[in-house]
Amino acid sequence: MSQKLKPNRAIALLLTLTLTLSFLFTLPLLAESLADGPYLVAGAITGGSGRASIESPVQLSVQNGQITARLVWSSSNYTWMEIAGKRYEALPGEEFSTFEVPVSLDQDLPFKAETVAMSKPHVVDYTLHLEADTLEKASPDAQEQGTSRSGSSGKQAASPKDREDGGLTEEALDKLYAPASLGNGWKAEGKLDLTYAQHFRVDYFQEGYALIRTTDGSRYLLIPQGKPIPDKLDEDVQLIPLPLQQVYMAATGSMGYFAALEAMDSLGYSSLQAQDWFVDPARQAMEEGSLAYGGKYSEPNYELLLAGGCKLTIESLMISHAPEVKEKLEDLAITVFVDLSSQEAHPLARTEWIRCYGTMLGKDQEAQAFMDQQIKLTQQAEAQAAKALADRGQEAKTVAFFYINSKGNAVTRKSSDYLAKMIELAGGHYIFDNLGKSSQSMSSVNMEMEKFYATARDADIIIYNSAITGELQNIDDLLALNPLLAEFKAVQHGEVWCTDRNLYQSASQHGQIIRELSIIICGPDANNSTDGDLDYFFKLK
Repeated sequence: MSQKLKPNRAIALLLTLTLTLSFLFTLPLLAESLADGPYLVAGAITGGSGRASIESPVQLSVQNGQITARLVWSSSNYTWMEIAGKRYEALPGEEFSTFEVPVSLDQDLPFKAETVAMSKPHVVDYTLHLEADTLEKASPDAQEQGTSRSGSSGKQAASPKDREDGGLTEEALDKLYAPASLGNGWKAEGKLDLTYAQHFRVDYFQEGYALIRTTDGSRYLLIPQGKPIPDKLDEDVQLIPLPLQQVYMAATGSMGYFAALEAMDSLGYSSLQAQDWFVDPARQAMEEGSLAYGGKYSEPNYELLLAGGCKLTIESLMISHAPEVKEKLEDLAITVFVDLSSQEAHPLARTEWIRCYGTMLGKDQEAQAFMDQQIKLTQQAEAQAAKALADRGQEAKTVAFFYINSKGNAVTRKSSDYLAKMIELAGGHYIFDNLGKSSQSMSSVNMEMEKFYATARDADIIIYNSAITGELQNIDDLLALNPLLAEFKAVQHGEVWCTDRNLYQSASQHGQIIRELSIIICGPDANNSTDGDLDYFFKLK
């Protein structure tokens, strides 16, 4: 005899069945129903020792119904992730282990990951879960900026990159830089005229006050010495008291601007140790004791900074991976200035950030003079390239720029990257014509060696990027990385070059770097400088 279910139990079972079917039939449609573009979603991992975590919110990219997540770990020791039997390597050039992997929402996604944090590599089981109900559309440049929630105001200004070179359109700039306002009724009396840079702007106000705005929506008001903080400022306006003193430099690429302006005495703390600096004035200052180690950017020595009177820290976009650090610094009344020079599309736009720091340091004329010199060096390189092409009566020499990672893959730069543009400005032709999309956040492209060989083997010149892996001493060191390189045309013709370790700490010197690339590609310049006069490259023998 069958037994009837009690009404309450029947209702409960029916509700459970309904929810289960809804869950099963809704999930596959969720990704397909999302419009292409960037998103943010809350996410977390479980498993292992419980100490590892991922940055949340997680950046998502949706294309044709497929969801790809950019997972940034709390550690730099993870080398690969394996999902559904497929292995994904860590992206190169990232401070923390970072992966781009396919995902689903509201499902427990099991995966394996290898960590080298212990005495030998270990494979650990984890589970990823992304909460669909937290999904929100991100700004078009969220992947470039690290998160659409950056900036102290919590507001993210849209900055679409519609130009082919990856730069901002005039329409986007107009929206980003609406008439400057502080919230107290003051009107801007002028602005700094820029030639290349797009990701910062300086507006001048009465009595020497100046406002720096950046494309992540941040606003920084420079307070002249002896002047009061204006009343009724908007809450999100951050303050930078002048003159700059005891600054904590946590953006390694920005150190060159201070060195070029001979302003090392404005700095008090560094996020690198002396041996890690390839900017000579920075290393010398640390060795002499005038510049102290203030802890790495993700673990600053708060007590030391406070005791020394630090009121400003200069950070790169890496601070987006440590939001708790930014919040703590601001709680301690230390203004966090985020340098966005790495977002600039044109190499000279990155160099023009020296004018931003010139404004902070009261060295506008010196910054302008330095920028003019870098433009002049670039123009000389372009003229030399044009002459060399006319003399040879042939097409530009092709150039490959790369390094070999620990997995044996070639890591090169996408075609729209600023380094590829410097090669073009110097009279060369970057060997990869359409590699990577200008809208993608990653500037590096990881290629299997066979694919790299198929395209780059006939390059006239190859430049090995030892700024990442350490300098090579000779051709044998190069061939030890992969014997296949012996078949490259440039190797056989003796046209193999290596970058110096200081390349990425020298954003202020891009005009000089372009000039040196021109000497490599086109031969001695108008001043009869040869490859023996180079500071950023050397030839492998």
